[in-house]
Amino acid sequence: MTTARDIVSTRVIVAMAAERLADVAGRMRASAALHCVVNGRPGKFFGLVKLGDLLDCTSPGNRILADLVAAIRPVTVRPDEPAWAVAELIERNRVYEVVVEEYSGEYAGLITAESVLDWLVSEHRAAKAAPARGTGHTKDARSFARPAHQSP
Repeated sequence: MTTARDIVSTRVIVAMAAERLADVAGRMRASAALHCVVNGRPGKFFGLVKLGDLLDCTSPGNRILADLVAAIRPVTVRPDEPAWAVAELIERNRVYEVVVEEYSGEYAGLITAESVLDWLVSEHRAAKAAPARGTGHTKDARSFARPAHQSP
């Protein structure tokens, strides 16, 4: 079963709250990151800075990341949460990112709507290829949102 840990986005950087945006900007450009996860101490999630949110800031490069963190705490899930449940959570709550936290509260990753879409597309391609492998099994796109045995 695909879980939240399996669909974490790679277009994310992690930085400490006391770091300046100017100091992490190079890492963001190099990784094509759209999100910066901010930790208060190593591994401890503090907040999230979205690249788009910086457009409204005056002199963001001179500010520390803790000042730029979104005021609303993001939705969180555990690493073993089924990927289909995370996709449904994103759709139901109309959010674009979900933070993955270990049971200890340590940051484990960030799932974005983009990474969920990537997973759904790969699942769809695998399902389309299944008949060619002789399984005689096909699925449509709706079957990826929730396993058939789950009730709505």
